[in-house]
Amino acid sequence: MVEQVPGKGGLFGVQPQHTTQPLQDLGRRRQTPLLLVRVVVDAHRPLAFYQEVFGARLFNTFPFGDVVVHAELQFADGRLRLGAAQPDYHLVAPGTDGDRVTYSLALHCPNVDDVVAKAGAHGATLRNATTNFVSGDWYASIRDLFGVWWSVTTRVGECSAGMWGE
Repeated sequence: MVEQVPGKGGLFGVQPQHTTQPLQDLGRRRQTPLLLVRVVVDAHRPLAFYQEVFGARLFNTFPFGDVVVHAELQFADGRLRLGAAQPDYHLVAPGTDGDRVTYSLALHCPNVDDVVAKAGAHGATLRNATTNFVSGDWYASIRDLFGVWWSVTTRVGECSAGMWGE
């Protein structure tokens, strides 16, 4: 049973009597990150960046005036939710300047070099140049235009159990 949670303007949340599909049938997982992005000019720019650079597919979008308050992107094996920062609700986006971040997202992809090149062409900052990582991955990290730090990897080798201290 889903508990009703009071919110602004009434109750919210999907009630079990109104849904028949499990989360997995909707392409969702039990944990789906929500990125808050600071949008100054074009609310669709972050969506376009993630589609063009990472190959994500736009699953849905909920605009409210000129602001995309919620959107979902489908990646190869999971979804990512995006929303505009809403300081009035204490939802703030990461800064877009400086070098400090509070989180990083990992993306496993077929070709790190292609992703890094596309990201650079779209204005992202290369944080760590491509290199062989201890996990057996070809690795790079970028900071996108919206303040999100991405670790991008492609599997190129295998690690033995002994490499991880097991």
